[in-house]
Amino acid sequence: MNQGTGIADDERDEETAREVSWHAESVGLAPVDLDDAELLHHWRADAAAAHEIGFWPRSLTAMRERIERDIDDDDRDDFLVLLPDSTPIGPIALSGQDIVNGTSPTARLRSS
Repeated sequence: MNQGTGIADDERDEETAREVSWHAESVGLAPVDLDDAELLHHWRADAAAAHEIGFWPRSLTAMRERIERDIDDDDRDDFLVLLPDSTPIGPIALSGQDIVNGTSPTARLRSS
């Protein structure tokens, strides 16, 4: 079940519990933070993922800078999709949110 997450089991055990912003029966959403840069970089470095999203991966440093910038951006919210056991399975982003109507376009990247 941890296959494809890019995090070794011993690293996962050392992680602190993640704050889940929203959860359903099968998945939850947790806000992306700077500690997620390596995982996101790993997923985006996959050739199939790069082809799917249309651009080649940035450096790890650039990924960290983007996360820092996006955390302060009120127009975009990035989340990790988590299984019930808190295993991250992919990112998802909300942008252009219409708070009044409760709608937002989404962008997602499937992990391999």
